[in-house]
Amino acid sequence: MGGHVASSWLGLRFNLLLTLGGHQLNRKWYIYHVTKTNIMPYITKEEIAKRRKAIKAALPGFKVSVRTMDHSGIAVTIQEGPISMPVDSRGYEQVNPYYYKEHYKQNPEVVRVLDQVMAIAASDQEESFYDGDYGSVPNFYVQLSIGNWDRPYQVTNK
Repeated sequence: MGGHVASSWLGLRFNLLLTLGGHQLNRKWYIYHVTKTNIMPYITKEEIAKRRKAIKAALPGFKVSVRTMDHSGIAVTIQEGPISMPVDSRGYEQVNPYYYKEHYKQNPEVVRVLDQVMAIAASDQEESFYDGDYGSVPNFYVQLSIGNWDRPYQVTNK
């Protein structure tokens, strides 16, 4: 009976929070603090470090930057390498991680490199929850780019 009273009280508190306004913030607070479920995208620095090591081992001859994006995702930048990569006039290209195979199908060597990066960077990525406004929200995000806006991709002779 004690568990029923506690769950009823929590449900009442949740409904009260929804009624009082600011429902999205309070819903997330309720889910995280009461049910102890983290629904926001999140990846640890340790997971980033493990993926950084694996990506660098998988791409010898490439200079790759792997870093965290506000703890909600992993950002991978291919800075230089032995093959020519498709970039704009500034030497920079943001890569859509969901569409890169179709976008670069004319250059299978580039697709092979991006496949290797995505296989490691997006390993263990799954749908965290479904949000009515934004659709499927992953447990962490992946951002992929070739070169930086201020440092162009360089072809090396390695």
